Amino acid sequence: MSERSRRADPWLPDDAECQRLFAGLLDEALDDDELVRLGQILEDRPDAAASLTAMFEIDGLLRCLGATEHAEADGGADLFARQVRARLDEDPELSAKVVARWEAKTRGSGSTRPARPARPVRSGGIRGRTARRGGGVPGGLAAAIAAAAIVGSILTLLALRSDDVPETARVEPTPVEPTPIERPPAPGSVPTPPEPTRDPKTPDPETPDPHATTPDPATPERPTDGEPDAPDPTPDSTPDPTPDSTPDPTPPEPPPTERPTGTVDAPSTIARIRVSAGDLVASRGGAKTTVGGDAERELAAGDEIIMTSIASRALLSYPSGSTFALAGPETTVRLGAPGEPVHLARGRLAATIARPTRRDALKVETPEATIAGAMYHVRTADGTSRVDVTDGTARVVRSRDGKSVRVKAGHFVVVGPDDDKLVAFAGRADDALLVRYRFDEGSGSVARDDSGRGDPLDVHFPADAPVRWVRGGVVLERPTRGESRDPATKIIRAIGQTEEATLEAWLAPADARQQGPARIVTVSGGTDGQNLTLGHGQNNDPLALYVGRFRTSRTDPAGRPTVKTPDGTVTTELTHLVYTRRRDGTATIWVNGREVASGPVPGDTSVWTPGFRLAIGNEFDTLDRGWLGTLRLIAIHGAALGPREIARNFRAGPD
Repeated sequence: MSERSRRADPWLPDDAECQRLFAGLLDEALDDDELVRLGQILEDRPDAAASLTAMFEIDGLLRCLGATEHAEADGGADLFARQVRARLDEDPELSAKVVARWEAKTRGSGSTRPARPARPVRSGGIRGRTARRGGGVPGGLAAAIAAAAIVGSILTLLALRSDDVPETARVEPTPVEPTPIERPPAPGSVPTPPEPTRDPKTPDPETPDPHATTPDPATPERPTDGEPDAPDPTPDSTPDPTPDSTPDPTPPEPPPTERPTGTVDAPSTIARIRVSAGDLVASRGGAKTTVGGDAERELAAGDEIIMTSIASRALLSYPSGSTFALAGPETTVRLGAPGEPVHLARGRLAATIARPTRRDALKVETPEATIAGAMYHVRTADGTSRVDVTDGTARVVRSRDGKSVRVKAGHFVVVGPDDDKLVAFAGRADDALLVRYRFDEGSGSVARDDSGRGDPLDVHFPADAPVRWVRGGVVLERPTRGESRDPATKIIRAIGQTEEATLEAWLAPADARQQGPARIVTVSGGTDGQNLTLGHGQNNDPLALYVGRFRTSRTDPAGRPTVKTPDGTVTTELTHLVYTRRRDGTATIWVNGREVASGPVPGDTSVWTPGFRLAIGNEFDTLDRGWLGTLRLIAIHGAALGPREIARNFRAGPD
């Protein structure tokens, strides 16, 4: 069908997606996802269902009947007409049945041939030259009579090819008898379709007949008390009372199997959960079961999952391919019925949604918001939900007022009780990221490098180290050291190429005054040789200041002279600390997004030692440079972040 004809046809919706799917259905060119999408449209939009029915049953068939006089002008048959004729040629039995039905109809109505459609045929409709076939049946006429059978076959294919098609878009997978074509009413009148013929022994199907014209909402439904329809004012359109000569091949459906009294169906499995670390509690109907040790469990709608420890890790997966990575502690998730969101009562999860653009794609619901998208992290606590989008676009709808915002990849939004505006902000500036430690392992002795850049440079603490894991961080309670087992090669090489660096930390010192300087993070070999250091305090003088060192060809082996903040800068509150060194030799320290110190560090990195490793919390050759407090994040970048990027990372927070 041409684009011009689509626009002119009153039975087709203006929606371009509907037109594309209708045309694809006609050409049998829809894949599984498109068939499912068409089924969703037919369920959700009565106007689209009516358009599709009318397009096939009225418009298409009448055009077949009237194609004879327009064939020469239109220049040959289109795809649908060819499909109809090919179907008749391939199936002699169907052709004979069609001829018999048509002859019975024309004898009953006293007519020897169908009347010409009152509505003119447009050039965008079914085109084709009237070809005389065996038995004297005109090709266009045979096409018209068989059109309903082809439509039924295609819609049956739609029902069989996708289990996700809504019930209103399905048809019973039984042979569809072609319905005799009635002469269209005079212009201006509204045709009344006859009641569908069915075997009296066969119960009424639950699924509506896909060939029945959708009734006008303003017209009351016809009572189902067996009374006949009012006769059509056009004599030739009166249904033929003569019964069909061909018996209905559809056998009656068997009666449903009765269940013994008192039996209860087991809940249907809608998802599975696998525990990878720690354990969790699965709750169903008040009964609780502990699951752990790499175990897997089937889940049903209404089941609740509670992560019991800070080290708990689990993966919730659905048959569609959608997954939710859950992490403790106290993360609580409740499964909704199929099609309903996964409810995150508190805690955090990472969502990866299969086919996120579909209407039935899984969503996450928190007490503050509902989230739909592809890949994102959600954290909710203390009446606030935060959504960080890692891929695609997510739509976040605030629960209390229905306001929404679209959040792109690399951005985040916070939904809280006191925020009037719902605004998405750019996430962390990590384009030049080399290593990153979030300290969210919850237990153990390893802080993992989750930067995703090069080989991971994990940091290992001694098995008996005086560290305590808390939610989203690690507490260094007494002097200890976490260190990489391999040289920090990817850091040293990248900074050697750019001559720039950024050391970043989210931390809460146990004491504002520390000395050493106490090592927060360092790439070094000991107290006498450091490539790069971020520290706290001063040697033999506990002060409330931060220091940064960057060794060059014009500094000593420890990176002195040191750039440091004024005394009194440090507090025990959670703080965003950043040290940058630019190629022009300018070094700067930033605290909570503000520049607080700056100084020159000229020279280059040609003197850096390639075999130095990375350490956290202390120096390599001693434990008397120990830093005490809580670490939430440490990151090293191979470029000097600017004021806007530092502000972004400060606004993004430690999570």
